Amino acid sequence: MWRRRVHFLVCQNERPPGAALTCCIHGQGEKVLRRLQDRIAERSLWVEVQATGTDCLGACRPEGTTVVVYPEGVWYVLPREEYADLLFDAHVSGERPADLDRLRLSEPGGP
Repeated sequence: MWRRRVHFLVCQNERPPGAALTCCIHGQGEKVLRRLQDRIAERSLWVEVQATGTDCLGACRPEGTTVVVYPEGVWYVLPREEYADLLFDAHVSGERPADLDRLRLSEPGGP
């Protein structure tokens, strides 16, 4: 079976104003997704790497946008779109910046 080397799933969920849980679209989910897709395009990695927008991933955090990276199954919360570059470098280029550890979710499920 054919499989991508890295697949970023970026929450794009949007909740109505006043909802009990936060939503990633307000945490710049669209910008994070676009930034990852731009990095893929810059390096012509469409066959190996994919970034896909998703509905709610169930790990809502007020700090930012939820992103899951497969096949590792590692969960992150990105407070700003610029952190998408760190995530990309870590999972595609193999660089492991120290800043990335603080963005990782230890328990992804639930608010």
